[in-house]
Amino acid sequence: MYMMKKNSGQTMIMITIITGGIVLSASVIAGMLMFYQLREVNDTVRSGMALFAAETGIEETLQCYFKTTGGETLDYSEACKLSGSLSNGATYKTELICVDASGFKKVNCFNQSDTERQDSPVYGIRIKSVGQKDSVERAVDSLFGVRFN
Repeated sequence: MYMMKKNSGQTMIMITIITGGIVLSASVIAGMLMFYQLREVNDTVRSGMALFAAETGIEETLQCYFKTTGGETLDYSEACKLSGSLSNGATYKTELICVDASGFKKVNCFNQSDTERQDSPVYGIRIKSVGQKDSVERAVDSLFGVRFN
């Protein structure tokens, strides 16, 4: 004959509680992992927007540099936008640095007299651009040669 033990009901309840706790813990861990993955994907989208904003800053600065060096003597900070925003809400800030043949010594980009242009000609332009979307920032640093011997 089959006889039930006296404590089998308590054992079944304990097994059910432990199994439920394990399943609940696994569900919480899976939910947390999913949350962090979704947040990371969202940051990847923001990162792409910030990178495109930084590239836009470089393009705007290049266009402005070549547009304003065509014989005019303009100050870069007055003639060009140093910052801007895109339609998706991303922003950029740029810095233009003109360099000599070594690529390291800064020279004046604009408002040079003929003697200054002969003494320290602009051999290259260096553009530092930082794009930002919400809390994500991406920076792009580019060096372009504009004069070769």
